[in-house]
Amino acid sequence: MQNYAGFKRMMTFCKTYISPELHAEIEANKPAEDLVDDEKKAADKKFKEFGVRQMTKMCKDLIDGGEKHFHFYTLNLDESTTQILKNLGLAPEDYSEETAPAYLQKAEGHPGWVA
Repeated sequence: MQNYAGFKRMMTFCKTYISPELHAEIEANKPAEDLVDDEKKAADKKFKEFGVRQMTKMCKDLIDGGEKHFHFYTLNLDESTTQILKNLGLAPEDYSEETAPAYLQKAEGHPGWVA
């Protein structure tokens, strides 16, 4: 969930069902429509953080249920996904664009590495 409008567009486009409980939480966390400039940016950031928390919880529930594999559609916006993986303990806390090359180098020797 990068922002509320994008989330709604993607839900409509994909004909996605969400539970009434999640829908209520999303609506409760959506930014007010009359915000501008810095207020809008801050509200959008808060909504994005809400999305990261929601996805972290969903992934944790799946992991607790035995799921071992995930596929994230980042749409070239990997910051939220990286934070979710950090929250789950699946990415190092210091992982960033700056540290990625060092981690990539370590991964190349791993038996599960796919180039």
